[in-house]
Amino acid sequence: MNGSERTHSPASLGMGTAGIGNLREAVSDDAARDTVGAAIESGLEVFDTAPHYGLGLAEERLGQAIKDIGVTGLRVMTKVGRVLEPNPSPTGSDLPAGGFAVSDVLRRRFDFSAAGIKRSCEESLARLQIDALDTIFLHDPEGHMPQARDEGVWAALDLKRAGVARRVGVATNSAVTASAFAEDGLVDVVMLAGRWTLLDRTGEAALDACAAKGIAVYCAAPYNSGILAEPVVRRAASFDYAEASTAMLDLADQMANLCRDYGAVLPQAALQFPLRHPAVERVIVGARAPAEIRETARRFAAPVDHLGLWRELDELAVSSPLFKSA
Repeated sequence: MNGSERTHSPASLGMGTAGIGNLREAVSDDAARDTVGAAIESGLEVFDTAPHYGLGLAEERLGQAIKDIGVTGLRVMTKVGRVLEPNPSPTGSDLPAGGFAVSDVLRRRFDFSAAGIKRSCEESLARLQIDALDTIFLHDPEGHMPQARDEGVWAALDLKRAGVARRVGVATNSAVTASAFAEDGLVDVVMLAGRWTLLDRTGEAALDACAAKGIAVYCAAPYNSGILAEPVVRRAASFDYAEASTAMLDLADQMANLCRDYGAVLPQAALQFPLRHPAVERVIVGARAPAEIRETARRFAAPVDHLGLWRELDELAVSSPLFKSA
């Protein structure tokens, strides 16, 4: 961490679309479109999606919203490595298996083969109603590393050479996976979710490796799935997609109090923390409502430049037995 000031412009913020893909609960088509519109009005140009999000629903809604709004020049990123296929045994809801409030007439199947990468990309382009992507990410390849590194990434690079995508990356919440792809040096971007935050610094070595290779880093999930998302920590908040422990809630609450002492709020610091590492180019934050993305953009644009706050937040984190580092 260098603690130096960074530019907090909308260009350094991107919107994730799991929320408009009905993550955990449903949102309407109108709300999804209006959320994308509010992000664009707030100056955001980068949108991250995936077939995984709502079994294609997020891609469909993002593509339709962009078409309806009529804006050009946006940077749309999606992911490969999971193909969607008919579900032979649907239960009526994807919530138990995938976490999305959609019908489970489709199911996901990991496939990092060359054919699977090509198929996934083609189907995503059709759902998004576009001809090319800014970035193709190999999505959560940690359980399929040999195929992803020996075949999948090369197939994605072929798509890049064909002009289907401007860049190739890996998207993961595993610092080990991020480091492995950084060491290979084949990807242009690493998206690391939840591992370079106020509460979890386990991604630092991976970020250092990316910096050494000149690989851009996008930090996603800066709120660690919810615990850092509000000025006052909710006692029922989640950490890393599970119920946060009492000790973790107390640590987050202490951070919230420190932020208030310096005239800031916890989510503001959480949003801006990732940019303290020089490898981080962009922060990706999900949203499911227009007011939510507008507030996120506002908090991101108001820099927390007081080095005393960052120093005290670091000291508080490192002194905690819960602190996670690389």
